[in-house]
Amino acid sequence: MSESVARVIEFCFAELNASKLVACHALWNKSSEKVLKRNGLSFVRHVPEGFKKNGRWVEENQLEITRENWERRRSA
Repeated sequence: MSESVARVIEFCFAELNASKLVACHALWNKSSEKVLKRNGLSFVRHVPEGFKKNGRWVEENQLEITRENWERRRSA
């Protein structure tokens, strides 16, 4: 999964010319959190009402990576 996320990030910056990429994960989904962080995304904020599942709000954390940070990671 980490390789897939890396390709999506590359596509967003290289092909779509994005300046920043934002992603969220449910608090209980530690695997998704690890994949995002492994690909250079950093915590931005907690979202108490991220999305509804079975009629209940699921808390999320929002992470992001900027083009500058992505380019720095690529050249390292």
